[in-house]
Amino acid sequence: ESIKGGPSSPAHFHSHPRGDRIAPPDDRGERTSSRIHHRRRFPRHLNKARGKGLLPRKVLRIEPRPTSTGAASMGGYFTSDRAAKYGWGVPRLALVTLFAFEIVPRAFLAGSPRTAIDALTSTPAPFTAAAAAAPFAPLTFLPYVASLRWTAHAYTGSIGAGVNVQVLGLWGNLAIMAVAGGLCLWDLTKDVSLVVYFLKTFCGDQLAGKLDTAEWKLVLAFTFALPTALWYGAGTNEAALAVFQPYLRILPILFVVQAICEFGDAHLEYHPLVGKFFRHRYGFEAFTMCVLTLMPSGITTHELRVVQFDLVICLAYRVANLAIILHKQNFFTNVLAGVAINVRKQCFRVFGLLSGQRIVNVTDAEVATAVMRASDVKGDALERHVATPAWRPLLSLESVDHDLYRDMLADFHKVVKACPPPSRVGEIARAKVDELMYAVYSEDADVAGRDSPPPSPDRPVVNVTVAPHASKDGDASECPFMQMKQTATGGSSSSTTSAASVIDADAIARLSLSVFIEYLFKRDWEPRFDVLLAASWEWRKEIAVRGRANPGVKKAAVELVVDDLIKNSHLWELFGEKWREPRYYSLIMQPFLVSLAINV
Repeated sequence: ESIKGGPSSPAHFHSHPRGDRIAPPDDRGERTSSRIHHRRRFPRHLNKARGKGLLPRKVLRIEPRPTSTGAASMGGYFTSDRAAKYGWGVPRLALVTLFAFEIVPRAFLAGSPRTAIDALTSTPAPFTAAAAAAPFAPLTFLPYVASLRWTAHAYTGSIGAGVNVQVLGLWGNLAIMAVAGGLCLWDLTKDVSLVVYFLKTFCGDQLAGKLDTAEWKLVLAFTFALPTALWYGAGTNEAALAVFQPYLRILPILFVVQAICEFGDAHLEYHPLVGKFFRHRYGFEAFTMCVLTLMPSGITTHELRVVQFDLVICLAYRVANLAIILHKQNFFTNVLAGVAINVRKQCFRVFGLLSGQRIVNVTDAEVATAVMRASDVKGDALERHVATPAWRPLLSLESVDHDLYRDMLADFHKVVKACPPPSRVGEIARAKVDELMYAVYSEDADVAGRDSPPPSPDRPVVNVTVAPHASKDGDASECPFMQMKQTATGGSSSSTTSAASVIDADAIARLSLSVFIEYLFKRDWEPRFDVLLAASWEWRKEIAVRGRANPGVKKAAVELVVDDLIKNSHLWELFGEKWREPRYYSLIMQPFLVSLAINV
């Protein structure tokens, strides 16, 4: 079996003229169109400018990627058929490998069965000083593991899967392959079995037409350079021939097996009779078993070692492919999420045992709602021991119990009745969003001196590229939305367009606060209100159990709300000086300001 993927590797498909991706022959997953076009919604101010012919019309293009949430949704290289191929192929090949290490040396070596047993018990252990002058000892599993040669073989096989899917690009592939080359040279200090493996594998791949990338062509050159160097390093032709003579029978046999398997995989994978036999690599395992057990007069120790190393390398290749496919299916993420959920449940059970109460995990939303409505007690668990202390000095309306909850809820409804109608929130929010978009992306904002600061290298920028279409209404190159490029580490934009500002978490939190400050108090945002933004991050940090909040910042935010915003608004008349008590100022700060700044 080859550690090189066939022509179905995803890195080598050509684009269709329409832009649709051409699925490989084994693509049995769903195919997704590569382009979705829809209108870009402009802020109100820019719509007016466009209506006057100042801005050209644009079309936003989004390039979606197919999801990989399950086998059925995978396409291209990561198909459900390929998942089955490696899912069942790994345990099958593991059994064949174990057979080659433990059964064949005892029952199928050249000579009588008694000879094989004597060879295992009388010859020195492989790779020891005593074995250097002794006959070539048959290799079993434990001595092989102790020799650490499996590390070179497993690494060589596993990187083949990574090279095929082009995760690291050309230079990344060359780097990991250089490490593999170094490990192979170290392995050759023991014996030349790996040279024979490379010759049979890559000559067979070349014959089947599978070495179709620069990386694998370099490996083919490396394959021929190794025996050439060893031949010249031996000094004489006789010495070199003595090194390779024990492998002269097994090399052509393994080459034929390799060529047949790779040709079948490349050209017969969907044949009605033998397609699955080659595609799922049953052929490799069947032919290898024949080589191990049916060689005339038995397989020699030199020949067996080549087959053993071949099996280990191919097993690592299959394991790596299976791991990549499982990763694409979010298998590992889902497993870790399940472990996290179970650990969380166990922590709650321990907490319940220590506190002398029964904690029940409820996942049904209707059941949870019915439980909450049936009682005015939230329970003595996470809310009481983590959330309530974190909210201080505020009282979270969702966390208080008994009479305090009923009284605060009644007062909260009084506050709501004294506020403008809820529809006003939507109107303010739309205006604020338009204002934000206009300030960030409009050239008019730049003219007004509101240029954005350069992107921070510590904060990723996530935006989109807008494809211009020239029209009679104006020059597309003058559109302020011309460049909104994705920059993962704060890179600069094109020289023809100024760098766009960043709408980050602070901007969104400030937007939420400004909307409700105008809704509740009819006040525009002022720079000194930034203390509310800073305090929202302090509350967020402690509620999420990421650290202790700064009590001074919290206190400054409370004083701003009580002594300025509430006192200078019509809401002060509701409770007067009582607004200075946590039970009252929490009616404004928790549901209207802090919670929204955290969650929106």
